[in-house]
Amino acid sequence: MGAPKSVLPEASGPSWPIPTEGGWTADDLDRLPNLPPHTELIDGSLVFASPQTVFHARAVSFFERQLGDSGR
Repeated sequence: MGAPKSVLPEASGPSWPIPTEGGWTADDLDRLPNLPPHTELIDGSLVFASPQTVFHARAVSFFERQLGDSGR
């Protein structure tokens, strides 16, 4: 017959990209598939930033208007 089959699932490698020893580069950032749209490259590391919320956008607009009015 053959060797008995294991009932445990086979371990698979990580499904996320693994950087080279020196970290990611700008060229890597352009070539990596399926990255979220707000991905940044900081010191060779990928940083996944959340998109701003409606509250944040409104707060920025409020302060822009306030600062714009004070300069007149």
